[in-house]
Amino acid sequence: MRFSSVFPCAFAALAACTTTTRLGGGWTGDLSLRSMGGEVGLAHVDPGEVVRGKVRRNLDYVSVDVERVSFPELPEAVRGNDAALGFEVRGLLPDGKTLKAVAGLMQMRGAGTGLYADHALFIEPTLYPGRVVEIQIFLQAIPRDEASPVRALLLAAGQATRRFSPTADPALDAARNVFSSVFEGATASRPVWRYVFQFFPADTVIADKPETLFTAARHIVLVAPSPDSRDAKAVPSPDVLRARLKLEGNRLIDRTTGRDYHASPYVVINVTRFRRAPVMKESVAKAKRDVETALAQKNADLADSFEKTLRDEISKSGLSTREKHLEDAWRLFFQLGIEALRAASSNDGARGAAASVKQALALLDLKSNFRDLLELYEIEEIRFRLQGLVRALRADAEKRGVPIPLALAKALAEDGAREREIAGAEKSEEAKWKALLARAAVGWVEVEHTERGAPEEPEATIRARALDAARVRVVEKSIGGGAGGRYVVSNAAGESGPENRRVVEDFDALMADAMIVDEEILAAEFLPARGNERSSVHVRLRARAALRGPRADAGFRVTAKLSRRDLREGDAVEAKITTTRDAYLYVFSVDADGTVTVVIPNRFVEVPFVRAGETYIFPPDALRRRVRLAARLPRGRSHVVESLKVIALRKKIALYDDAGPATTFQSHAGARSLFLSSILKRLAAIDSDDWRDTRVSYTIRAKE
Repeated sequence: MRFSSVFPCAFAALAACTTTTRLGGGWTGDLSLRSMGGEVGLAHVDPGEVVRGKVRRNLDYVSVDVERVSFPELPEAVRGNDAALGFEVRGLLPDGKTLKAVAGLMQMRGAGTGLYADHALFIEPTLYPGRVVEIQIFLQAIPRDEASPVRALLLAAGQATRRFSPTADPALDAARNVFSSVFEGATASRPVWRYVFQFFPADTVIADKPETLFTAARHIVLVAPSPDSRDAKAVPSPDVLRARLKLEGNRLIDRTTGRDYHASPYVVINVTRFRRAPVMKESVAKAKRDVETALAQKNADLADSFEKTLRDEISKSGLSTREKHLEDAWRLFFQLGIEALRAASSNDGARGAAASVKQALALLDLKSNFRDLLELYEIEEIRFRLQGLVRALRADAEKRGVPIPLALAKALAEDGAREREIAGAEKSEEAKWKALLARAAVGWVEVEHTERGAPEEPEATIRARALDAARVRVVEKSIGGGAGGRYVVSNAAGESGPENRRVVEDFDALMADAMIVDEEILAAEFLPARGNERSSVHVRLRARAALRGPRADAGFRVTAKLSRRDLREGDAVEAKITTTRDAYLYVFSVDADGTVTVVIPNRFVEVPFVRAGETYIFPPDALRRRVRLAARLPRGRSHVVESLKVIALRKKIALYDDAGPATTFQSHAGARSLFLSSILKRLAAIDSDDWRDTRVSYTIRAKE
């Protein structure tokens, strides 16, 4: 749909959010897998991984190691004597910095030579900010007579091309300069093959694309061929790959043959999670070990000396404030240990017992106040120390015929209750994820639906609407209710072309109740009009869905209707939007050429607030003379299917950065995934019950 106003709009194309291919030799999609050890899984989330391996925004440090890049056959755009391998990483580094790096220049030895790189890129631990992490791979052919200067440049840059500290700006700048020289400089006119894949924050997606969550694990991305390419037959189906592949070291192995997997390119990325900055605390860790060694040797004077060293190391360590407080809490524990040691050497039992009680209380405070910073093994270590202290204190109290101090008894009781509460919460979390996983593994569902057409409505339009309705029934049947499911078809090309279909899918995929991952159209019979009976299409569909878990506020819904859905070029329509809760509305249009346009807000209309049950109409009466929704076909097309996307928010937030439109409606092209990623990041940051979305499709045909 096009929008006409006093300021005519110009539109361009926007491509898919999750993957982007350029100049590519038929490689147009990806298949994401994951490994928690040697086992490779597809679309699988282990509940234990979610509870324990989840990377939390602004709490966890992560390192990212691109362990292996495997291209058994280079894309056509890159086939040459040598190949440069580069990376661009967004969303991981602090302060919004982008990493651009060249991993190396590989010498190719003839046609069909593969490119393989181990540990091509390593990003040292950095605090994860909670953004979408986007990694783009670059491959460029470098003729042999031009390779020497590039190789010399990489040699001079040294480690600055492969290993990075996120806080080392000079190294990042040097790597960026090398990248610019290779991929954006004199050789930029040569073909470059690029591929983009993204990992989303761990609480963004549940069951529709769980393998793309940014978690502590090995992530494997297989670059898949387009279905119609010559390479497609060589790549097994996803279900076959999941059963056939395993990981040995950083290489994918075919279980049936024991050989390396070479059917398609792949990348292995290892994400490691740390609750505290592991690099900056090495000197602090050494000082702590020195204190503990002296205490174990019962040398109070030496322990006291090392404790002062520990205090100095904490002060100058560069740790965050909370991490310093944690290390100071350990220092207090060691001070009390030194006091207990001195009391024991002077046979002062009461003083020693008092120091041990304070030690136990210090451990309880450590576990309670800093649990989010402590690794699991550290919590177990505190429990072990605490058990030993309490056992000794109880034995001493029994020997002296007195109870243990009331303050300690009370603190131990509170700690026990807290441990039970945490264990219950973890079990509840794990049970929730197990339930979601069980629902995600829905089997095949068969449905039937008959859709009646409007007078003179073409068969193709009725057929598309019938299939849509049948797919919704699959979702409803899979969920077990009749609330009207929203779905995404993950592997189909729409009538308006695969490029546009990908835009719609990516816009919808993270918001849908379900993703239909497999389907078979068993029947789609067109019944022409007879007498008073309008023409219709009867569909029998067999499909399998991967489901998102239910939201708590099941009554919150948004619906959208168009005054007409079967349009002739030039027809004007209006949109009617209703929500069941008070909400703010955003409306987007996805055109047949792939352009995403912001319909609301626009130059004349701010984000509207709509009361529950009220209907918002666009264009409103006050704007009818200035703005209209008009159907217009792209040049050279006689028939397209487009859609209108509506997002309703309980709270007023900005879904994207407003660039201040020079025209009435903002359209987004060129930025490709960035605009959609911005919306997804904003939605990921708010509670899932604070927003809902819907989509309505329409057909535009040429005038008769």
